[in-house]
Amino acid sequence: MNIDHDSMATMSNIFRVATKFRSHVEREVLNQHNLSFSTFTILWITWIRGPKEFKELAMDCGVSKGTMTGLIKGLIKMDLVSRGKHKTDGRRLMISITPAGRRLIKKIFPQVNRLETLFNKQLKVKEKRELANLLRIILNTSLP
Repeated sequence: MNIDHDSMATMSNIFRVATKFRSHVEREVLNQHNLSFSTFTILWITWIRGPKEFKELAMDCGVSKGTMTGLIKGLIKMDLVSRGKHKTDGRRLMISITPAGRRLIKKIFPQVNRLETLFNKQLKVKEKRELANLLRIILNTSLP
């Protein structure tokens, strides 16, 4: 078999680190607020970027539109996000963070960032920046 072991190791380690971090954040911070990493991501994106179109938000979160529907319904029940129509195209659904969602994300984001810092504690600042840049290259690689 013609296997690129370096690429396999790179992608495997990216996945393993992301999975380990995600599980740790859910266990240490998010579960006590009835959030998953996906619902946290929705809150974070709408907090940082403002209202987002439903379809774009699903893509940004890396979930299907069907999965996003369930996540949004749960966040609406918790009064953390709201949905509304797009200003110029009523067929497009916009998702916005509510004041309660904003208060919650402001409370928990520093806790999540503390865990991000712990996960990176063995890297020097220069190494963190280099790794972030290398990962951006992978993220922006066009696939056939």
